[in-house]
Amino acid sequence: MKLYKYRKFNEWTIDGLINSSHYFASPIELNDPLDCQICTKNIIDDAIAMLHQNYMRTSPENEKIPALIENLKMIKDHYMKPVDEAYGRLIKIGVLSLSKVSPNEPDSILMWSHYTQDHTGLCLEFEMDEDNISLESEVEWHECLYDDSNPIIRLLINYPYATIGDINGELDLHGVFEFAKGVDLVSVMTKSKPWEYEKEVRLVNPKKGPLKYWTSSLKTVTFGMKRAKAHKKAIMLMLSTKEYEHVKFKQITRSNLIFGFQSNPCSLDCI
Repeated sequence: MKLYKYRKFNEWTIDGLINSSHYFASPIELNDPLDCQICTKNIIDDAIAMLHQNYMRTSPENEKIPALIENLKMIKDHYMKPVDEAYGRLIKIGVLSLSKVSPNEPDSILMWSHYTQDHTGLCLEFEMDEDNISLESEVEWHECLYDDSNPIIRLLINYPYATIGDINGELDLHGVFEFAKGVDLVSVMTKSKPWEYEKEVRLVNPKKGPLKYWTSSLKTVTFGMKRAKAHKKAIMLMLSTKEYEHVKFKQITRSNLIFGFQSNPCSLDCI
């Protein structure tokens, strides 16, 4: 799969290219303050209230809904612990945000504007799959979901409670552990609807910090419309080593046919 990283031109970008590494950020370092930080206050009560509304409005004959409500009431205290502790678990992980938006397709207009400092940056194209993400660690791979509702409430309502216990049964602690993993997963992979244009693929590492990638996975460097010639030349010379000899370079220009961009091949000879 082709994935893209839109970057400013700064010391972190240069360092990543020199060391062939991605930086996995802590969730608290991300640009969206809601990202990976789902509101959990009174969340089980909210889930019960939503089930009540659903039961009264759409399916009063559905016997499963009252059973789910009673089940949530019974195990409320057990579920609140993994929910409340989610933030403490998530701030320890590292997140790398990549995009499926290529640098010259229509949706890239926002990506260039938001992440490359007004087109003075660049876009790195990687060819990767779940088996060749990194040299050093096993990294989880998730395509983001975009939703305006609280994903943990959705998890509470749709979770298979029959595997955890029923109204008259005992609580399965293994089930609670699995639920905690579900809370972490939906917290990491769900973003609000306005971010949908990013088409994000999110890579998750157990800890934050740099992680080396296979140099063969970097395929193309595309420069923004306002990238200075001196900076372009510096990057092209820096990637002229044998391990990067396969990398292609492109330049974004204004399209004459549409209200958008096109990319053209770029070489040291044309700078």
